[in-house]
Amino acid sequence: MEDKLVSLYKRTDDSKAFYARQFKNVYGKSVMQSWQDWIDFETNFQQQNLELLGQYPITPLRL
Repeated sequence: MEDKLVSLYKRTDDSKAFYARQFKNVYGKSVMQSWQDWIDFETNFQQQNLELLGQYPITPLRL
């Protein structure tokens, strides 16, 4: 199976002329939807990290 990233940039008879169309052709969703999916994932990932860090006390600063 060919890597999707390679398929995105590879020029074949069935590839699309414009980046956004080729992206949707390869990945099955728009660039904007993929970007929103990443934002949602990253927001959730960072929120979980902050919640985890909140379980531990802050180390006092020693000078």
